[in-house]
Amino acid sequence: MEGDGSAHGIFLLNSNAQDVLLQPSPALTWRAIGGIFDFYVFLGPNPKTVIRQYMDIIGYPIMPPYWSLGFHLCRFGYKSTNVTRQVVENMTRANMPQDVQWNDIDYMDKKKDFTYNLQFFGDYPQMVDEFHKKGLKYVMIVVRRKWQKLSINLYVTKTLMLLSSGLAVFLFAQKWFAIALRFFT
Repeated sequence: MEGDGSAHGIFLLNSNAQDVLLQPSPALTWRAIGGIFDFYVFLGPNPKTVIRQYMDIIGYPIMPPYWSLGFHLCRFGYKSTNVTRQVVENMTRANMPQDVQWNDIDYMDKKKDFTYNLQFFGDYPQMVDEFHKKGLKYVMIVVRRKWQKLSINLYVTKTLMLLSSGLAVFLFAQKWFAIALRFFT
């Protein structure tokens, strides 16, 4: 920024390794090991306009959902829906703020993707509905397995996947996965 409040900007878009060195005088040394050098020059004339011009190139940030900025509770070890309900109840009884309840992969049936353990999480959909009625959001952690292991473990099944926005039904078949695997490898 200049002394009179005017400003300009330069953006180097390059995916290779780069070094940026500040010099003693108002100077900058920029080194990249190769690749395509896309330079963008933003003429301003003021800092606000330079930032707007820069964001026109890279995109504007998104505003996260309001609830995602709230109080979350998550940990590994909630072994059943009853334990998860008890944790929420304890938070309520202690007047602790809570906006979102999470379950780690404990809910999964033998750690298979897109399943839940019917023995300990048999009333999983009802638990999530209860949380939503209380005004809580709910997030389940889904861990993507490695491609090699995933192809062995897939089978045709109707599985309920509970999301904070509601209930979604996913049908997965090994045939579909085999087609996708051939396409992406």
